[in-house]
Amino acid sequence: GDCENSICYQQIIKEELATLSNSQQFFEFSKCAKSWAEQIRNKKNPAAPLEQRQAAIQILIHSCTTVMDLDLVIGFLNQETLLLETAPNYLNNIILKELANISSTISNAPHHAQSILDYLEKNELSSSSSYNYVMEAWKNCASESMNNKAFRAQAVYDRMVAKKISPDSNALTLLIHLWGASSRGDAAFRATGHLLTLEKKYLEQEKAIQQEATAINIPLEESVHEEDPPCTATRSFHITVKEYEAVLHAWACCNETWNAPKRASIILRKMEQWHSRGILPFEPSVGCYRALLNTWKRCDGKDRYEAAVQASEIMSRMLQRFDDSGQPPPDATCFSTALSIMSHSSKRGMALKTQYFLQRMEQLSSMPSDTNMNVIELLE
Repeated sequence: GDCENSICYQQIIKEELATLSNSQQFFEFSKCAKSWAEQIRNKKNPAAPLEQRQAAIQILIHSCTTVMDLDLVIGFLNQETLLLETAPNYLNNIILKELANISSTISNAPHHAQSILDYLEKNELSSSSSYNYVMEAWKNCASESMNNKAFRAQAVYDRMVAKKISPDSNALTLLIHLWGASSRGDAAFRATGHLLTLEKKYLEQEKAIQQEATAINIPLEESVHEEDPPCTATRSFHITVKEYEAVLHAWACCNETWNAPKRASIILRKMEQWHSRGILPFEPSVGCYRALLNTWKRCDGKDRYEAAVQASEIMSRMLQRFDDSGQPPPDATCFSTALSIMSHSSKRGMALKTQYFLQRMEQLSSMPSDTNMNVIELLE
């Protein structure tokens, strides 16, 4: 308690934590920590307590190994000692961040995060970061199914929107990936909806950057590609090929087999067009084409003939990309899925196309590299 330096306080706590072996010892330590925190609160320097309190929060939460440990710590932190006198929003967000980090190992962490969010909303202290950390806690929760993770995170997102707090890139990306991995009936629709929102924000951002670059005569290439562009507009919304893969995967698992292929095709075509126009800095990945093929594979009845045509066109586009610009060729799954789809068609010329794809697969197998080892495995 005599140490004036926050680093000394952190070291003392770390040494004490290293001696703890059970929850009873942890409870005894929490009483000591409360006394220590009161000493920090009574110090004259108003800037030091905030830094030291943040260190205490991080160390205390990270020291938890059981549900009981976390209950004790949250009970301690919820007292006025650390939270309510100075920067309550900031310190509560620190707690939310740490709870998100440990939620993969301690099952009640997301529930505590949810309770803290309730407190922040009640006192008009919630921010986009608050909601993001709670959504992250649900995403990391090992005790919840993927369906429940997506549902819980979506509920937090809806609360944020109801508070008229604009979601950022992190929130939208998190939900895209959660719904993309969910098996709920509405997962594909929800993932697509969040992708469309992210695309809209991304396009508005890029348009603002282009307009500013044009106004001050900066080459557009520089404003898009340089790490530190001269224009003042910033990129707070980011989109990657992983988001598109997640959405296309959701459509590949969707129960609406009659609708999913067409919706997925629209998304992939848009990716190709936006890349050719310089809107997206990346082309569709092999994973994107693979997911699209899987949507067509699930077609039945008369749709199988259309699926065979589409599978042939998809493979042709992938091979053309490889031939023209050295993009990764179709992988083993793409070849096997496309050939399986095409085998159901009796359309004239389909047998010749099937034979052509088999030849290309053999050709790729004779050129060993990281991109076609899986094709070799398929042939073997």
